[in-house]
Amino acid sequence: MQRRQILKLCSGVAVLPLLSAYAAAAKIVIIGGGFGGLFAARTLRQYLPAAKITLVEQQHYYYSAPYSHFVLIGARPPNSLRYAYDAAAENIDIVHATAETIENNQVHLAEGRKLPFDCAIVSPGIEFDYSGMSGMNDADNQNNATTRQQIPHAYRGGKQVQQLAQQLQAMPDNGVFIIIPPPTPYRCSPAPYERAALVAHYMEQHKPRGKVLILDPKEQFAQQTLFSDWWNSYYRQRIEWLSGEGGGRVEHIDAATKTVHTEFGEEYGDVINYIPPQRAATIAQHAGLTDSSGWCPVNPATMESQQQKGIYIIGDAAALAPAPKSASCAMSAAAVAAAAVARVLSGREIPLPDILESICFSHITPNIAFSEQGSYFTTPTLRREQVNLTPRHTAKETLQNIAATGRVWHQQTTAALFE
Repeated sequence: MQRRQILKLCSGVAVLPLLSAYAAAAKIVIIGGGFGGLFAARTLRQYLPAAKITLVEQQHYYYSAPYSHFVLIGARPPNSLRYAYDAAAENIDIVHATAETIENNQVHLAEGRKLPFDCAIVSPGIEFDYSGMSGMNDADNQNNATTRQQIPHAYRGGKQVQQLAQQLQAMPDNGVFIIIPPPTPYRCSPAPYERAALVAHYMEQHKPRGKVLILDPKEQFAQQTLFSDWWNSYYRQRIEWLSGEGGGRVEHIDAATKTVHTEFGEEYGDVINYIPPQRAATIAQHAGLTDSSGWCPVNPATMESQQQKGIYIIGDAAALAPAPKSASCAMSAAAVAAAAVARVLSGREIPLPDILESICFSHITPNIAFSEQGSYFTTPTLRREQVNLTPRHTAKETLQNIAATGRVWHQQTTAALFE
């Protein structure tokens, strides 16, 4: 399948060039070069071949968070999830800089430059909020940067995943790997529990007496029944999950002693994987795009900010519940935003996609996975149309096929975006 076909398939819409004089002269700035931002840029280029499209991305390489757990357990080399932006620049100006704020239809960069725009799409991702965790926040720990390096969240691809992998490899055969998931909402809600499964898979082969302990602030978690069933089937008692009320609510982390303090006592972890609460990235806050929740409210029919007109927000930063914060949903939202921007700049009544699509693959082993596919209407209000989750007691061969499908999805999607 050709790349352009894949892009059309991902967006769910046929893209036709729009060639009005205003559209040809239009300036569009996109902040964030992840799945959502880059897909928006590519889709807009199809809509508006002559417009000036600028993508602002801080990093020179993109590290995929999907499949980073495979790097954690040594099932994939780190560089297999690293993607350069060079090949992605098809008539798109890519500026590697930090966007600090947005004022008066200009994106202000840290280096001092200002990028004017007619429309902007903001896909900045998330930032982590350490303020509520004793031992990890700025008030309690003057050396918080060092402490946070000792306890990597590894919730983005790249260096922290490799660091957590080294800690896993170095732990003793009877070691305890503690995972502390965040409260909802957060990026890729099944990810901490997939991580638990794949770490347990690693232990089966390399740390035969090891244990995974999940200390969860929540009383339930995404896809809990399926994870619990297959944890028990594949790993017996190797994975233990404690709910907030059942002793999982963490009050303090002591990095020096590798001790976690809960309401009910202390737990020692040879490896502590604290995944902090999340909110929209700093640029969204500085630009006045967030509300009291820390996320960015949008009109789901267009993805336009409810806080500022002319700015469209997609990806994990957008408040789009009940739709999940997933890579596929970010791309689906990007298709909506790109069509909305093209409509505004061209002055033509082009159709807007009215459904967000999401698919998520959750692994129990590298070759066994289940999936969740969801569809969400964007009008008149965002609502769930249907969600299809792999049934319990699904045959192993089917689970293997789902895992293979996930690998194909990831390979085709990243190839369409970055090659």
